[in-house]
Parts: sequence; structure tokens; C-alpha cells
Amino acid sequence: MDGTNPTAKSTKYSTTAKVFHWGFVILFVYGIAKQVDDISQLEDFVILRFELIFATIFILLLAIRFVYMT
Repeated sequence: MDGTNPTAKSTKYSTTAKVFHWGFVILFVYGIAKQVDDISQLEDFVILRFELIFATIFILLLAIRFVYMT
């Protein structure tokens, strides 16, 4: 017996799927690293606007990734 499982599938993902996956991971890590230290920082409109735009893009990319992968 050679130790391989004949029922196991070797899944090959497209380049687009890999870009979605790793791009999402990088964006998530950036979001965690760049997060506000204190909620009072959101009183600055520039920071608040950046956080809202970032969150919107993050959710949209997550939705696109979900639709693409299903």
C-alpha cells in the first residue's frame, strides 16, 4: 500500500480564486493592523470616512468572493 487515499480529490484552484483568497487575507490583516486604538479617534471625520470606506470595500469583496467561489 502506497499510503494514498483513492477517494481523496486533489483540488486545483484557479488563479482568480487564489487572488481572491490571498488578497482577502492581506486586506484582513491590514484592517486588523490599521484599526483605531480608541473609539474617540472616530470623532475625526477623515478617520471615520476611511474606516467606513474600508469596511464597505471589505464587505463587497467578501460578497464577490462568496459568489465567485459558490
